[in-house]
Amino acid sequence: MTYEGQNIAQTAMFIAYKTEGVHMPSEDYAAKFPNSTREQVLAPEHLIIQALRFNLEVRHPFRALKGAHVELGEMVKGTYVPLQWDKRTAAHIQDAILKLPKRKDGAPMNLSQDDFRKRLEYDYGVASNILKTSAQLTDAYFHYAPSQIMLAAHLLADEPLTLLLLSTKLPSPSPIFVKTLDTIRACATMMSSHRSYTDSATASEDKEARDKREKAEVSAIIKKLKQCRDPDKMDLVKLNEAHKRDAVLDGELDERKAKRRKLGRETAQKEADEFWGPELPKNGAE
Repeated sequence: MTYEGQNIAQTAMFIAYKTEGVHMPSEDYAAKFPNSTREQVLAPEHLIIQALRFNLEVRHPFRALKGAHVELGEMVKGTYVPLQWDKRTAAHIQDAILKLPKRKDGAPMNLSQDDFRKRLEYDYGVASNILKTSAQLTDAYFHYAPSQIMLAAHLLADEPLTLLLLSTKLPSPSPIFVKTLDTIRACATMMSSHRSYTDSATASEDKEARDKREKAEVSAIIKKLKQCRDPDKMDLVKLNEAHKRDAVLDGELDERKAKRRKLGRETAQKEADEFWGPELPKNGAE
């Protein structure tokens, strides 16, 4: 509502590049977007970092999904180390995971390790695609933690396997297990309600007509947002310049600001002299 989403998204991606060690000059980065300048990319940078409370280790479900995939692979190989409360051995868990029923119809299976790795790869791809689409196009991120979103996406991809994974983290008879599972199912329901998950319902619709309608809806929303935004914060470039120490107006330093800064420096120097005393004379001076 306050700042234009497209500008914030461009700057957020630029910050992410630097956080991950990708050193791309701001001019080159801005050139990748139409009608964008270096100043427009850099202007919201401090606002975004401030909103993140200078914590650039942003947790998201994708990292959790990779970790879960690694753990499931260890279970299939029989090298997984259970938690202390879990009395099952690695061999028991390996036997349980290889005999898991099918994803949808629940038919019993008894796969080899190689065949089950294929199932893991498929589930990883499906869950990852859900996190890239419906998870970000619904309100899931506003209501659930990254780990819950990951488990919900994995539940949609392969429910039997997700339940087994969850049983290695929490004792199944405990109330916490039931509460956690209810939360994950609610998150899965929210994500599966989006049409990106149920694409078959719109598969027969003409893609060009659908895209045209969506662009019209987005344009209408952008017009409404422009009417709602604070006019003093619409131009982020000027707002950023105004907050800089040596902000200029029409190429010249604001005279009032310059006087205030000069007076502030003199006051600070006077207070320092009163506390510490004046500067010591240089060598050779009396």
